[in-house]
Amino acid sequence: MTGDRTILLLPAERDIPQACRAALEGRLPVCEETDTRAIPPAELERADLIVLTEAAVENDPDLARRLHAEIGTPLLLLRENPLEIPRGLEDFDDSAGISALSELGERVDLLLGFRRFWRRAAELDVKPEHLRSEFEKYDLATGLVGPMGLCPPGRVSLGDLVDVEAVNAQQMSICRLMGTAYGTFLHAGRPKGLTGPDSEEAPPTGALSPYCAYLSAQGGRCLRSEYSAARQALLSGQPVETSCAGRILIYTVPVNLTFSGLTYPLYSASVAVGGVAGAKDIEEVAEEYGVNTEILGQMAEESRFWVLHQDKVDEIKGTIT
Repeated sequence: MTGDRTILLLPAERDIPQACRAALEGRLPVCEETDTRAIPPAELERADLIVLTEAAVENDPDLARRLHAEIGTPLLLLRENPLEIPRGLEDFDDSAGISALSELGERVDLLLGFRRFWRRAAELDVKPEHLRSEFEKYDLATGLVGPMGLCPPGRVSLGDLVDVEAVNAQQMSICRLMGTAYGTFLHAGRPKGLTGPDSEEAPPTGALSPYCAYLSAQGGRCLRSEYSAARQALLSGQPVETSCAGRILIYTVPVNLTFSGLTYPLYSASVAVGGVAGAKDIEEVAEEYGVNTEILGQMAEESRFWVLHQDKVDEIKGTIT
């Protein structure tokens, strides 16, 4: 490998569409490698950008983390399935869909811009610790500065962008004031307090009706259906209104960071806005959850006073959107 070029890391048995390859080659020459361990770190450091496929990460789950520890070259993940949030996404500087060519080009250009900035800063002897010192003077989050300098948006920790405690406090306030359940889901599992695809814990949900509390205690079906809505909102960037596994209507909105015209999902907020399930639904839910229909029906009856008026539903939607 000679010169400055994009490295495309692919398992030997997998390839990417020619159009995707052309989008990369239109910016810099592309050098394909299947084994990064055979390339000296100094050679990898000379690259402007390293692009990894999901297949490469599946074969070596620690690859991105190891590369970041050894070199300062930005890493981009090519996502093959636009309907899934890949595990380990927090180890990359950014990601793009393998078929979303326009967005891929924009994200590649942004990371190449950061790479040029890092190199120019190094030429001027502006070290990352100097930037952190200046950030501290103005009470700015020093987490915005990484080992190479200013972090790309996709690499910044959620904790440096969002006050997680404030998010949870808002959640609990809405629960108390509106009398409904509210949960938050993280796009990529980093700080504690929010739930992402890698987490085995349910997010804080605040007040639960007897019906919801009873079903939530029966296993992970509720959490999975709530996260499914959260994932849809995070990937689409649009609010989603759907029914949870218990047939309660939930409203989910994504919270995003926008930088240079690109969107970076942070977390989603889900709130229960629908009424109690009807008799037919209760029978189906009881069968799916493996619980007693009569007991579930009793829980539903006790929860009817939790049903929100439409004006309050509209107020809740306006609050979290």
